[in-house]
Amino acid sequence: MGHPLDDVMTAFLELLVPAGEDANQVLTATATGLEGVRVFDGPPVNAPAELEYLVLGLSMDQDASVNGQDVQGWGGRRDVSYGITSLLQVMSGDTTVATVRRRLLQLLDAFGALLRADESLGGACTRAWLSEWRYQAVESAKGATALIEFTVGVDAVRFEGE
Repeated sequence: MGHPLDDVMTAFLELLVPAGEDANQVLTATATGLEGVRVFDGPPVNAPAELEYLVLGLSMDQDASVNGQDVQGWGGRRDVSYGITSLLQVMSGDTTVATVRRRLLQLLDAFGALLRADESLGGACTRAWLSEWRYQAVESAKGATALIEFTVGVDAVRFEGE
């Protein structure tokens, strides 16, 4: 087992996209409620053209997207707690924010359901949960865009030498 952060990010991708899909390619979610959403592991190199996407490990402000701490325990055990900030975005060609907001909240609920269905992410951590989120909407002549920045809280255990 590697570092809990890498294990959790890998587990997220395995939950969201089909097994065997190359992480260097454009990933498309197949998880229930998130079908067709483009998934990026970290910031996309270019602004995504997709109408719906999820970026793991990125905040609205593009500042630190993972904050954590290790607490030394007995026998080489370290308890690790951190939050992974990620973004969901929905865009539409029409100018009705309510439509993109509703779809965005559906996607957030679907992601939360994935976490609740397996809080240990297949053993990658002790517990992962949707801990907080913030919403932002923009309306322009090009259409409506809605963003949710959310944080997944993670508790894990790591042992010295891993």
